[in-house]
Amino acid sequence: MRNAGLGSWPERRLRISPDSDAVWFEGTTTSHAAFADRVRRTAAALAALGVRHGDRVAWTGFNHPSALETLYGCAQLGAVWVPVNARLTAPEAAYVLEHSGASVVVHGRELDALAGALRPRVPAVRAWVVAEQPADGASGSSP
Repeated sequence: MRNAGLGSWPERRLRISPDSDAVWFEGTTTSHAAFADRVRRTAAALAALGVRHGDRVAWTGFNHPSALETLYGCAQLGAVWVPVNARLTAPEAAYVLEHSGASVVVHGRELDALAGALRPRVPAVRAWVVAEQPADGASGSSP
């Protein structure tokens, strides 16, 4: 990987310590190898949505590994990760999305209602993606 910035971190950790724990979340650990794979898949999914260098991708949701996967996936593409506070009201979140120039929004499933309220308010967003929980075993070792 040519990127020596933030986007290269998962790949560098993969080479250094693939079996070491990278993420701990709700009793589940994810190895650096599994995390790098999830980041690559996130970057590929974003690219398939047309995300390119310089595009803005918003994330809104509560504490979850998919926030990190989206952050690093954006960095691998050269896109800008825009964190949007999950506790904002729909008008406040719409303001942030409009003024950030986000073209894609990734959100936690717990914010489906907020995303539904935002869709008609922010027509410039071309894709709304629900961050899914990883399938059993997909994120590393299970508890």
